[in-house]
Amino acid sequence: DTESPVIIGENSYNATTKSQLSIDTLTNTLTVIDDSEVELTVSSDTYSSSWNKPGEYHVVYKATDAASNSAFFTIKIVVTDGVAPVFYDKNGEIKSSMVVIKSSNTLLTKDELMKKVICLDDIDGEIIDFEVISDSYTGFGDKSGTYSIKFSASDKAKNSAEFEITIAVVTNLED
Repeated sequence: DTESPVIIGENSYNATTKSQLSIDTLTNTLTVIDDSEVELTVSSDTYSSSWNKPGEYHVVYKATDAASNSAFFTIKIVVTDGVAPVFYDKNGEIKSSMVVIKSSNTLLTKDELMKKVICLDDIDGEIIDFEVISDSYTGFGDKSGTYSIKFSASDKAKNSAEFEITIAVVTNLED
């Protein structure tokens, strides 16, 4: 026997940083053709230790038959950012909203409210778009009622998250 085994299967996958592809599952998708018993092993794997970081990784398989003939097969895995930015309060807790109660006779601007939260992208660290998507508060800070300001943040991979601040304006609230 002088012929190497033949490995057949998908040689490229796309994944996100949200969930890890199983190497065993990838292995089970491969078919090895040979005229004798074949051992299929992972020769190298740059994906498993970096699955949660965007980039291109490779899993290389080696098939060896009973006559010690070998063949290699490489699977390319392209990992993209699949995680939206995260909003945190000043205590470092993850939040999707917050409530602020203020007196009708005190000044609290939209910019001051925006400083009550921090938005970070834990994958690539880059927020490329941060905007106010709705604002029923501006111009009504001295009138009793409940108002809101909604923000949206997007990262480089176009994942986005929203955050809402509800402002309760109360008359005669002690400062």
